[in-house]
Amino acid sequence: MSTTRAARRPRAGDRTGEEEAVKVRVDQGRCQGHTLCAMVAPGVFELDDVDGHASAVEEDVPATREAAARRAARSCPERAISVGGEAS
Repeated sequence: MSTTRAARRPRAGDRTGEEEAVKVRVDQGRCQGHTLCAMVAPGVFELDDVDGHASAVEEDVPATREAAARRAARSCPERAISVGGEAS
């Protein structure tokens, strides 16, 4: 069974509302903790201290970091990262 770990939700006032964002998710069933995503986009992904698996720092990633998130997704050998869709 595959589970997806969503990132922490942004707090009220964290975003201006004018900046577009995209959704970034890491499928925990596929992630094997290679850590490449965190090396490619350290501000977008963080690693779990216990198992080394990645998660997005924030699920709603600003458009200014979308390219880094997409590079990280391409670097993932397990294809555990999805980037896309406009954030709500």
